Amino acid sequence: MAQKVELTVFVRTPEAVVFEGNAASVSSWNQQGRFDILTYHENFITLISQYVEVQVGKVTHKWEVSHGVIKAENNTIKIFLGL
Repeated sequence: MAQKVELTVFVRTPEAVVFEGNAASVSSWNQQGRFDILTYHENFITLISQYVEVQVGKVTHKWEVSHGVIKAENNTIKIFLGL
């Protein structure tokens, strides 16, 4: 049986790490509009605003964002809030 692949997600503010763990998806907003990151997403980096959501099973973790950065690389998502 194939092993389920998940995203490894880190969410940081200037003060602390507010989330670290595995997730099924990440959603946010950039200048192009709303976007989702799933496993095997193309590597990229973008400025974000409005909010960021991390989906873990049936639970959605959500943070309001005035400005931040998301970096997606090889199923690892690093989110920096309040930069």
